[in-house]
Amino acid sequence: MGIVRRKRYLINPGLQLTVIGFNLILALGLILIFYVATSYLFSKFTGMDTAAVINDPIIAEMIDLERSRLNMILGLSSIAILFVMVLGGMILSNRIAGPIYRIRRHMLDLLDGKQVPDLKFRKNDFFPELADTYNDLLKKLKK
Repeated sequence: MGIVRRKRYLINPGLQLTVIGFNLILALGLILIFYVATSYLFSKFTGMDTAAVINDPIIAEMIDLERSRLNMILGLSSIAILFVMVLGGMILSNRIAGPIYRIRRHMLDLLDGKQVPDLKFRKNDFFPELADTYNDLLKKLKK
C-alpha cells in the first residue's frame, strides 16, 4: 500500500479550529507581554530620571535606533511564531481528528454492509492502540 495523501486538512473543523484558535490566543498573549515589557523598558530610558542623558543627541539617537530594531525583531518573530503555532495546531489536531474520522468512516461502511479491511491509522496518528482494539472487537463479533 502506498502513502495515503490527505484530501482535506480540516477533517473535524470544530475541533481543529478550536485547537488552532487556542494556540493563536496563547501566542498573541505572549507576544503582547513581550511587547509591553520592551515598551516599558524603553520608556524608562526616556523617563525623567534619565533626562540629562537623553539630552545627548547621540545617546537619544542610539536609543531610538535600538527601539526600532527591537520592534522590527519582535514583529518578524511574531509573524514566525504565529505561523508555527497555526501549523503546529493544524498538525496536532489532524493527528487527533484523523483517527476519529477513520473509525467513523469504517463504522459507516460496516453499517452499509460493505466488506472493510482492518482499520489502520497513519504512522504518527494518536491512539494507535484504538485501531487494534477496534479490529479485535470486529473479529470477536464476526465469530
